[in-house]
Amino acid sequence: MPLPPTSVQLTSRQSVIFLPISDPPAPQGLMDWHHWFQLEAAWEEALLHARAVVIFGLGRHFSAGWAPEAWLDISPEVLADNIERVQRFLLRIRESRIPVVAAIHGLCQGPGMELMLACHGAVASLHSSTLLAMEERNLGLVPALGSTIHLAHILGLQSALHVLLSGRSYRHSEALEMGLVDRIVSPDQVRNEAGSLALTLSRQRKPRRRVAVSLGQQGVERLWVGRRLILRNTQSRLDEYAHDAFPVPSWILATVERGWRRGEEEGLAMARRRAVMAQQLGGTQSLLRLRRLTLDRQQYSTDNERQTDIRRMTVLGAGRMGQGMVHLARSFDLTVHLVERNPAAIQALASWAQREGCLLFDTDSFQPSQAAEFVMETVDENLARKQQVLMQAEQYLEPGGLLATNTSTLSIETLAKGLRRPDRLVGMHFFMPPGAMPLVEIIPGPETSQEAIDKARGLAAQLGKVWIQVQDHPGFFCTRVLGAYLHEALCLLEEGCDVAKVDYVLHRFGFLHGPFAFMDMIGLDLVQKVLSSVVQPRLKAQGDKPLDLPAHLMVEGWLGQKSGKGFYIHQTGNEKYLINNRVYDSLGDLHPRRLSTMRIQHRMVLALVNEAARCLQEGIIGRPEDADLGTVYGLGFPAFLGGALRYADSLGLTRLIHMLQELQQDYGPRFQPAEILQEKVELDLSFYRK
Repeated sequence: MPLPPTSVQLTSRQSVIFLPISDPPAPQGLMDWHHWFQLEAAWEEALLHARAVVIFGLGRHFSAGWAPEAWLDISPEVLADNIERVQRFLLRIRESRIPVVAAIHGLCQGPGMELMLACHGAVASLHSSTLLAMEERNLGLVPALGSTIHLAHILGLQSALHVLLSGRSYRHSEALEMGLVDRIVSPDQVRNEAGSLALTLSRQRKPRRRVAVSLGQQGVERLWVGRRLILRNTQSRLDEYAHDAFPVPSWILATVERGWRRGEEEGLAMARRRAVMAQQLGGTQSLLRLRRLTLDRQQYSTDNERQTDIRRMTVLGAGRMGQGMVHLARSFDLTVHLVERNPAAIQALASWAQREGCLLFDTDSFQPSQAAEFVMETVDENLARKQQVLMQAEQYLEPGGLLATNTSTLSIETLAKGLRRPDRLVGMHFFMPPGAMPLVEIIPGPETSQEAIDKARGLAAQLGKVWIQVQDHPGFFCTRVLGAYLHEALCLLEEGCDVAKVDYVLHRFGFLHGPFAFMDMIGLDLVQKVLSSVVQPRLKAQGDKPLDLPAHLMVEGWLGQKSGKGFYIHQTGNEKYLINNRVYDSLGDLHPRRLSTMRIQHRMVLALVNEAARCLQEGIIGRPEDADLGTVYGLGFPAFLGGALRYADSLGLTRLIHMLQELQQDYGPRFQPAEILQEKVELDLSFYRK
């Protein structure tokens, strides 16, 4: 299906054709198979006129990644045909005597990277939104279009494996240093610079992509011994945290090895086969559904006719969360004022604020020249202090502005007392660190206006976050579910289980962090507040015994990473933290208990799943999808399992009830199955349609 003629732009004299990936721009910058076929047809047309070709993205991004529909609800046969067709297209680009250069602004992920790697050169913009990533591993996919072969030739085998298996994003400067792109320029010069590079390449007899790896490294990696060492070391790292439900990383490694050893044709054939196999995995389907849910939320937020991007933001409180919010907002080019009452903190943060590009103010002297569109309160989790700051914050807001509080345990209704305009206050619970954690809980109070809720949703989408809306109840959703999970870890500790073993078991299950490492990361002072305000009242009401953190941790000032000690000893520059064995001191004369890996796993995971089901039952969240987004993006539940309630469905609700009843017999009322589980079993229903 050829693109409209306006999509092929012929520059005067020089015959450089500027070709958009998709015209009109693909929704949210995502690529589907029909975008590939449109681009192929337009490229064939361009070859009739061109001396060189520049490919660029028309919207905010070069390519924001794969549209979930490209892989969901498509038969394996059709998928294999589509992959083979695009593989041939990209091979024609690589072998073309007419140079093709990618002009990259914004995201260049997944299919965008596959396209960029097939081009003879690439120019990227010096903009914070310009990030390059092979995202397939994060979606449970095997890169199928040639990157498993071409990336190794450009970067070398070891670097290529890291890019393909980590799924991480690379900034424009990193991409230049690695050799993924040839030049970086200001956003307004990207296409011109790409055109200039294309003309330079057109003077070559046959354009070739620049190889970044040294000849010495190429020689080492081509040797049987060198190649075997790299592949074995990579496989051993994958095996350390491998999960039976998610074999994709090992498949990617095997595909790279095949292409490296047997050549392009066999490598492409294996990539095609593995990609089709991966598409049929339950874990991959779960990851793709999560992406679709995320995209739907972001699209819902930006489709609101009244929604406009917020450009000015004031952050109240310069603690870890306040600093994280500044970093997040600046990465999206918002103008940020940071207000702090502590003179010592202001002095310590002066150079940091200058680097971040935000303006730092003392509370008493802060007199903004222009009212803020959005004020974010991030002070300590203290009711009286937060109320005082929120009342003060109203004076900084423009008439239609949004006032938000970042709280994980306090009632929005109570915080709104004393405000002149409580309808403008909404809870926005960001997770630490806010720049990395993708979730925001939006918590309206009883007087919060729909306009404020819409603005909060829009801001979350603007900052690249996934949002869920939850009811104003103690702990909301994530803190309440997290509390049940962390409390069970403390129960295991009290019974004599080893901190490192519990963390290892949960990491092997697929969590980003084990529970004790997670407590150290968020701060043990906050954990104690969660336990006392959210967990303990519920356990007492159920007739169960609530636990606190080991008594001496707080007395000693061991608060986790922020103090250098918690359950672990945190040393700067050392990623492998040592167990703080003095944690066990106040637990009495414990005899180490050897619980099986399966029993530890069941207790921890099912405590979380059961509490998530209770939250749905009580209306804290409105849909199972909210529970799954919250547990995956807020609590680190394994994404390839789809979230807490999709995992419950995969276990089978009848089996889940029996497992919970067995745990209830052994450990107490906290494991009593949520009533909603029994109701669904009686009606032969599940959380999602079968």
